[in-house]
Amino acid sequence: MRCNKDIVLVGRNILLVPYQVKHVPTYHGWMLDEDLRLLTASEPLTLEQEYEMQRKWQADEDKLTFIILAHEGKFSGPEDALPSDTCVSDFPMIGDVNIFFSASRLTVSSSGLHSDDGIQEEEFTAEAEIMIAGIWDKFHTQLGPD
Repeated sequence: MRCNKDIVLVGRNILLVPYQVKHVPTYHGWMLDEDLRLLTASEPLTLEQEYEMQRKWQADEDKLTFIILAHEGKFSGPEDALPSDTCVSDFPMIGDVNIFFSASRLTVSSSGLHSDDGIQEEEFTAEAEIMIAGIWDKFHTQLGPD
């Protein structure tokens, strides 16, 4: 979504940055893992298809996609940092967050119950999906495929 293209959300141990072209190779590498695709209900894509998906997601009006970067408390950049700042981009990718927005029209009566003779209101909902993949590599290596 275009509205998050210059946003960095700073947490205690992570940063959320917009999904950019530079993230695609790492993301694609994660999605080559069949187990991870199964867990995320994802289809296998070629690298070129992954680049196309990134472009599509960036322009999507009802979805926000962020990449999760692990800073482990070491972020010392400004609160208004940009995704392109080196104080942001040097941290490793560990996953992504997708937020899907939807709106629907409701008819509400004065009593708050659904009614055909009530007024029209829009109800907005959001669904968040969080994937932590960067630690998947370590977890999978330490414990093996079983």
